Amino acid sequence: MRAPDNIASVWTRSDDEIIAEIIDVFDYIDDLDRSMFKLATVGGAIDTLRVFSSMKAPIWGNRRDNLDSIKTVANQIARLQRLLQRMPKPALALLFAFEETGLGNHIPSTTTQQKTLARCRTTVGMLAWLRTRCDRLLADPPGKHGNADYLQELTAEAAWDILIDRGKRPAAVGSEKSLYRKVTSLLWEVVTGEPGGASLEHPCRVVFESRAAGETDPEI
Repeated sequence: MRAPDNIASVWTRSDDEIIAEIIDVFDYIDDLDRSMFKLATVGGAIDTLRVFSSMKAPIWGNRRDNLDSIKTVANQIARLQRLLQRMPKPALALLFAFEETGLGNHIPSTTTQQKTLARCRTTVGMLAWLRTRCDRLLADPPGKHGNADYLQELTAEAAWDILIDRGKRPAAVGSEKSLYRKVTSLLWEVVTGEPGGASLEHPCRVVFESRAAGETDPEI
């Protein structure tokens, strides 16, 4: 007997098998409700997760890298603001008077003066806005921690949304037998081809802690 080329494929379940298992754990009003949930909610979640899986990186990148770069930009903006404030007024005006060379003795036209002032105000305002934006991003840095599995967390997020869509509120995350963990595990399997398990407890807990507050749906 010839061994299969890919041993792993022997134990890999088809998408239809896994999706059917997700569908079967919920109740439905009628066949249309069941079909719409399968195609739109579950199918949409799987398609989205596969897109993120193909990206091989979190959509907003690594948190530490983002933090370092934003700090650098914020410092450079502050430095540029100080330098502009220290410039001699003629040099500052000439910096934004694109129509002038600074080599003549004539007074710039009224139109040039208006354009110069408008450019200066726009630049100063943009620098202030960018610095404020940097401060806000630094207060709550975007991106994922380097040791976080972003795809696992996205899968847990998708499972949460699926349960909420069916009127369920995820409650138990410590047991692999809980509905929340089960749906997360099945989504993970259909997206990656790998069985879910204990490794999904942490991402489920992270999502639970960040999203559970304020939910009032029936606990399961």
